[in-house]
Amino acid sequence: MLRKAIRRGWSDSLASLGGTSLFFTILVIPVVGFSLHFAASGWAAMTAEFDVWLVYGLAATGLVFLILFVFHLACAPYRIERDRAARAEDHLAVSQGRLVEFQKRKPELLINMGTVSHGGRLPGGRIFVSATATVENHGTMPTITRHWTMSVYVNGLRVKSRLFHEE
Repeated sequence: MLRKAIRRGWSDSLASLGGTSLFFTILVIPVVGFSLHFAASGWAAMTAEFDVWLVYGLAATGLVFLILFVFHLACAPYRIERDRAARAEDHLAVSQGRLVEFQKRKPELLINMGTVSHGGRLPGGRIFVSATATVENHGTMPTITRHWTMSVYVNGLRVKSRLFHEE
């Protein structure tokens, strides 16, 4: 967490002073200017101006940057967690929208009974009944069906479903 806080504090401090353009404004442009001043006026004239820039330009900017960095470093853990919470809320909103969409999609199964026929008696007095049925899905959600079970009703009462029924 400390690395994240330091990175966040650094980037926020740099952004508050103008971003990467600060590097060019404070370092690159003055170096070019002092090089031109040296070429035009010589070492003595350039050195006096360099001392002024060192104190009023670079040192002052460095001190302001340091103060901003300490402030942004102190704020970094809160800002990191705030951004993380905002991202989590965004993901939650997307997930809730998908959940609502999925809840609207339901299978609508229609079972069409085909033929039911008496297949005869099996050894032990058991009766064999053959039934055929088709299952169609007319809903908006596709279905993959496995392990179908069937309930058997005798005289309107549900009896235990099993392969053989002994009544």
